Amino acid sequence: MDSSIGGGTKIHVIVDGGSKPIAVAISPGNTHDSQIFNNLYDKMERKPERIYGDSAYDEVRDRLGRGGVEANMPVNPGNGGGRYHAVRRDME
Repeated sequence: MDSSIGGGTKIHVIVDGGSKPIAVAISPGNTHDSQIFNNLYDKMERKPERIYGDSAYDEVRDRLGRGGVEANMPVNPGNGGGRYHAVRRDME
């Protein structure tokens, strides 16, 4: 991986309820976590009932909800939070 921009490398892992890895990706350190999540999620053969994540994954909450997946993650205050974020996103 090119570590000259942003520096470092990230290892992204989706695990099941027993902490068993079911999807893994490596990215440059400056790649946003939600971008990698979308790629990993699309490759999953079986979609889960719920996904837990930190506020970095706030951007994928609506996508998961449309697919019937419960997104259990805090709202990122940088995105405007809650209803405001949904309205802003719909306008963009």
